[in-house]
Amino acid sequence: MNLRLALSLAMASLWYRRRVLALVTLTLTLSITLLLGVQYLRTEVKQSFTSTISGTDLIVGARSGQLNLLLYTVFHIGDATNNIRWSTYEKLQEDERIGWLVPISLGDSYRGHRVVGTNEQFPEHFRYGRDQKPALAEGEWFADVFDVVLGAEVARKHAHQTGDRVVLSHGGGKT
Repeated sequence: MNLRLALSLAMASLWYRRRVLALVTLTLTLSITLLLGVQYLRTEVKQSFTSTISGTDLIVGARSGQLNLLLYTVFHIGDATNNIRWSTYEKLQEDERIGWLVPISLGDSYRGHRVVGTNEQFPEHFRYGRDQKPALAEGEWFADVFDVVLGAEVARKHAHQTGDRVVLSHGGGKT
């Protein structure tokens, strides 16, 4: 009998405080949803971040912040960092502990699009995502110092065809 009376009193108390109870339930539901959403987003961002560039153990650059170097060389976000000297690149290339080395020079642009200066090592060793090689829709990788490869979006936006000449500018502005 005492259990039935206790349950009856509890139900009456809950009914009397139904608005506060509804508000607490809504707040808890929103909090848990937000917490799980942030955790899911965090996990997805980390997965996306780690799968952006594959098979790379080390990024070497001139003195700057580590995050700045990573964001600019891999994601092309932020301002250009200083370049290392070519003699430093050559010394690194001779180091037996290094399997392969891809030089990347940033800071120039083509009509507001960032330019990546590199050499024939880039298409041979660069991987993104889950070990995917960069591919060409048409044409061939650069063979000469003045050859360029345009990204599909840039070529489409400026109506370029294979063999067109382009003029690069120093800095990030639209020139």
